[in-house]
Amino acid sequence: QVTPEGRVLYASPSNAAVLGIPPEEVLSGNAFNIVHPDDAARVRALAASTVAEGGSTSVEMRVRKRSGEVLHVEALLTALPGGQGLLISSRDITVRKSFERALEASEERYRELFENASDMVYTHDLAGRFLSINRAAERLLGYRRDEVIGTGIDRLVAPEHLPHARESIA
Repeated sequence: QVTPEGRVLYASPSNAAVLGIPPEEVLSGNAFNIVHPDDAARVRALAASTVAEGGSTSVEMRVRKRSGEVLHVEALLTALPGGQGLLISSRDITVRKSFERALEASEERYRELFENASDMVYTHDLAGRFLSINRAAERLLGYRRDEVIGTGIDRLVAPEHLPHARESIA
């Protein structure tokens, strides 16, 4: 629980433990001081508007532990009655953010491989409708992506090869 200015009125023991800050120090500090500098202005503005307008809002931000380690947290800011401040409940999402970054990097590597392959590469659904094609496929087929995506293999596969193509899809 914090005042509109960020003075901590109550901090759970688990919150203090996660941050590595003794409970008495948490209570003598300002909740916004642990927010990462790159997130601080956004979080302060969101907190102020939540206090002014009432209700609740969710925010992702980075906070600094006493050790200097940065945690990613998802916090729910709930306005207290009469503009008295905020009730802030948060959870550590550092591991999730790490997985999201790894997934984004993997997707980017796949996209680069897909787009820069010199061979025709495409994906299709189980009905044989094209979902994606790469630049080499556009060059080789003579069609733009938007002309191919959503169409079936029967549009591009020679009639004599359609039975085999359909069997491969099945």
